[in-house]
Amino acid sequence: MKGKNTCSECLKSSKKWFEENCVDGRYKKYADTYKKHQRIGYEKRRKLKLYTRLLKVFYYILEGENKMKNFQIWESDFNQHSDRGGMLIPVKEISQMVDLTNISVCSIADLNVAEIDNLNQKLKGWNPLMDEEDLREFLTEEGYKFGSIDFLSDSEKPEELVCFDFNNKQFDDLNLFETYPWYQWWNGSNQKEEWAGENVTVTKVSVEDDKYLDLDMHDGNDWCTGGVKFYHETVYKVVALDGSKVDNVYMLCQWSQWQGDHETAKIMTKDELDAHLKEINYYGQDENEED
Repeated sequence: MKGKNTCSECLKSSKKWFEENCVDGRYKKYADTYKKHQRIGYEKRRKLKLYTRLLKVFYYILEGENKMKNFQIWESDFNQHSDRGGMLIPVKEISQMVDLTNISVCSIADLNVAEIDNLNQKLKGWNPLMDEEDLREFLTEEGYKFGSIDFLSDSEKPEELVCFDFNNKQFDDLNLFETYPWYQWWNGSNQKEEWAGENVTVTKVSVEDDKYLDLDMHDGNDWCTGGVKFYHETVYKVVALDGSKVDNVYMLCQWSQWQGDHETAKIMTKDELDAHLKEINYYGQDENEED
């Protein structure tokens, strides 16, 4: 880092790295702080140390966040694996979707959402619209130009779109429907949809990606946990639970290789985990092994 040109190149390189890696939503607070200090080092060479020191702090914070894994555990009374806790889902695979299960809703293309109030007002003079043919007749006779009319699926992304709710007999904007956490997964033969509705207890968990214990042991033929064929467990140390930092809390992850099975997890204290390890004879396996 000797000489003006070298320092300048170093600074430009650091600036480029920061902009490429830290401008998305997750790192906005760091990017905003960076912008306040981005000219440090240009004014006087002695300030370059302060600038690079600041960048190093950001780097270590970001690296720490990158090592974190965030999950949600969805648990309900109807969960087929209730003895194993709840369904373990990576946060990045969860979306907010409109739940139209058991609701009959049609989308109407090429209509402006600003017309919804007028549509509902004019609808008062009509008999209840019972099907797509009634809906098409109403729009045509009222002089509206519209595109295709399509029934929506059980799960839809919220967006500005005129639709008709046959259950409530009214026009509405799909973007104003209530949304719920939604998750889709492949069970080996079909895509399954899961909703975090009122009957589901959601636990938010953050763990360190590289701090885990694989509980699999070799039974002479395969690697498995507790001697159960095709069954596996892993333990993570929990860093935060529902947004609050915790100590001596662990997440036991359980899954199998059987079709239709989904990974589950449950939160344990240190004593509960110790009891579980004894139950599956994990310590007994280790006692016969040399350090």
